[in-house]
Amino acid sequence: MADILQCDACRLRLTRNNAVLYRGPVPSSLMLVGESPGLQEDQFGKPFVGPSGQVLSRLLARAGVPEESIYFCNVVKCRPPANRNPSEAEIRCCRPWLVEQARLVKPSIIVSLGKTATSALTTERGPMNVLLEHEDLTCTFCKDIPVIPVYHPAYLLRRLDDPASKPILEDTVRRLALAWRRAT
Repeated sequence: MADILQCDACRLRLTRNNAVLYRGPVPSSLMLVGESPGLQEDQFGKPFVGPSGQVLSRLLARAGVPEESIYFCNVVKCRPPANRNPSEAEIRCCRPWLVEQARLVKPSIIVSLGKTATSALTTERGPMNVLLEHEDLTCTFCKDIPVIPVYHPAYLLRRLDDPASKPILEDTVRRLALAWRRAT
């Protein structure tokens, strides 16, 4: 995985501070996959250490999932400029790294955080509320590993103070707890 530091497959390398590989144990029964690093992740070289990561930590705690037991990574390993969504070409360039991570980690369950990660891991497309109609999706490159989609913590961060978002937060906690129970 250290080879990623020399990766020049796409232009994201030109604007990154750090390639953001992962945090967490290898192997791990549960793998959480986001879309791409944000500003803090780019600065520190670790996924989910910024505001979204703090929201995710609180959700995992509410779900009873020990954070130190989870492998965290992103579909794209370098921060897209201005936190834009990664392009399909950038996702394709990083796909071999993600496949290698899944091979090394050997998760029983993958939780996809948001639409971009869910689409990158599965054949499913559409808005997140449609993707969430499925409890399990099939990972395209690890056929025996189920994917459980949840909203991305950045989406939830923008809605924490909205009482109407309580069902979304509760469903996310429920899905995280389900993933942990099934993985262990």
